[in-house]
Amino acid sequence: MQNYPIGTKIGSYEIVTPPQEGGMGAVYFCLDHNNGSRPVALKTFKPEFLPDRSARDRFLREGTTWVGLGSHPNIVRCHTVEYIDPVAFLVLELIAKEPDRQDASLRSWLGSPLPIEQALLFALQIARGLSHAVGQIPGFVHRDLKPENVLVGADTLSGTNIKRLRVTDFGLATILQRDTHEISVEEGQEALRRTHLTKGILGTPLYMAPEQWLGETVGTYTDVYALGCILYEMLSGVPVAPGKSINELKSIHCTGNLRPLPDKLPNNVRNFLTCSLALTPKERYQNWEQVENVLSKAYVLINGKNVPVIITEDNQEIEERKQKGWSYNAIGLAYSDIGKAKIAINYFESAFIIARETTDLYGIGQTLGNLGGAYLGLGEVQLAIDFFKRHLIVAREFHDCYDEGRALGNLGIAYRTIGEMQKATNYFEQTLAISREINDYDSEGRALSNLGSTYLLLENSHKAIALYEQALDIFRKLDDRRALGSLLGNLGVAYRNLGEHQRSISLCEQAMVIFREIGDLQGEGNALANLGVAYDSLGNTQHAIGFYKEAITIRRKIGDAMGVATDTFNIANLYAREGDRQRALPLAEEAAQIFVQIGSPKQENARKLITQIRHNNALDDTDKQ
Repeated sequence: MQNYPIGTKIGSYEIVTPPQEGGMGAVYFCLDHNNGSRPVALKTFKPEFLPDRSARDRFLREGTTWVGLGSHPNIVRCHTVEYIDPVAFLVLELIAKEPDRQDASLRSWLGSPLPIEQALLFALQIARGLSHAVGQIPGFVHRDLKPENVLVGADTLSGTNIKRLRVTDFGLATILQRDTHEISVEEGQEALRRTHLTKGILGTPLYMAPEQWLGETVGTYTDVYALGCILYEMLSGVPVAPGKSINELKSIHCTGNLRPLPDKLPNNVRNFLTCSLALTPKERYQNWEQVENVLSKAYVLINGKNVPVIITEDNQEIEERKQKGWSYNAIGLAYSDIGKAKIAINYFESAFIIARETTDLYGIGQTLGNLGGAYLGLGEVQLAIDFFKRHLIVAREFHDCYDEGRALGNLGIAYRTIGEMQKATNYFEQTLAISREINDYDSEGRALSNLGSTYLLLENSHKAIALYEQALDIFRKLDDRRALGSLLGNLGVAYRNLGEHQRSISLCEQAMVIFREIGDLQGEGNALANLGVAYDSLGNTQHAIGFYKEAITIRRKIGDAMGVATDTFNIANLYAREGDRQRALPLAEEAAQIFVQIGSPKQENARKLITQIRHNNALDDTDKQ
């Protein structure tokens, strides 16, 4: 599948971020220049999903089903479906993720139980989105409802701290099911979460209703079953079907041999799950109005508050403007991730203006935090600290413990950057305390990892390793492979500091394998660079240079300017140390030029190396005379 670099124009769409690759294809953040530079997400598909012209034509014809659903607060809007030779695209509403989450999908929130009020409001929003779809197209069935097809926005429901959810990938299951080809079946835990087409039966094994497995008629009750599976997983932290292979899952779903309901659930929630997960369709809820009614009553009884109202036409324009601000935040974060902080700041500033104009308090706080992160990337630490402190004030005013923890964690990172380790440790410990208080295991793992990195800088590698191991346990339970890859890389650095070079290399190699398996090019580049450092520590210069060059190739592919400059500088340093100043000088100059372009403070290190190389060259010339 072709990858498009940043700056590529596909029709009127200008790509502004590296691809986010998934099971079916890739998603690019773009600006639609035919519509006032509107931020959109451009979704492409792997060749095996649309193998020939007839399949693409059918996709274009039937993909308009999604477009026909129009706009609703709980669905991802599809603006249009296009074929720009030779690729078919969906042009979608761009949904901003939480900054510390792996992606925008509900999957990144799972792995440990969510608070019951949050889980019910999440489920209610899914039901509202599907209710709208059926209202627009009577008899509509999604067929592939799963956490990966539910996006959790960074924006919140009006008057709450609960994130807004949107259902996505409407009609894609139908398009694929009508194709004549078969999508190969994979085994393993990752594969059980992906869409499969086998013998004309399509769905995702963990969430498929019995009638899907048996090739029988599907209906609203089929999607209700999937919603029951998702709500169970939100409340328990584990899938309702414990199978580890497709055949096991088929047997479990078709016999009703599901896990028992979690203990201490209120009766109304137990009844909802029992009805939604019933073995036969006629025993389940038959329409989304029933589902909404039951979930709403359960929320009111448990929380003592009214259910948040759906966005009305009166405030739809304001909500759409807010969403544009969140889209700018998403693009800014993508640029921050690849080291282009100055460009990111422009997007964050646009997002801040919209948040302030629409009195989006949560959006103001998030944007302040994002601006802090961008200025930290530029080395303007005091300015970053000012933004992080303003973010902390807003988070506390908004009574959002999760966001308060994020602001505290960012302050810890900023103070660690300028060597104020005691302050950094205090902030990370506050973050850890909050995450444990609210049972946010993802935040707890990140706080432990940050504390580990702080002790690593304090040259207490043993303490760092103990903290990293605690974080590893959490992320293994959450099955967050991206976080696992990062932690394995950090452990590699800690063991390298202890002189255990082979163990360090082994850990970095494990990290690289994970990143390659999940298609995380940024992580793979970091792992390769860590291997370069590890082999450098062993005195194996050629291996070190080889890994740095591999890392540079990947970083160029994804537009990671900071990574390219850093690894180029490292190679220049190695050549200079080996006395090969002829190779070292142009590389040091290239690194310095990139550092200047992106506004990195590392440009001073590159200039010092250039001065040193030229000085040594001058000394050589003097000796020759």
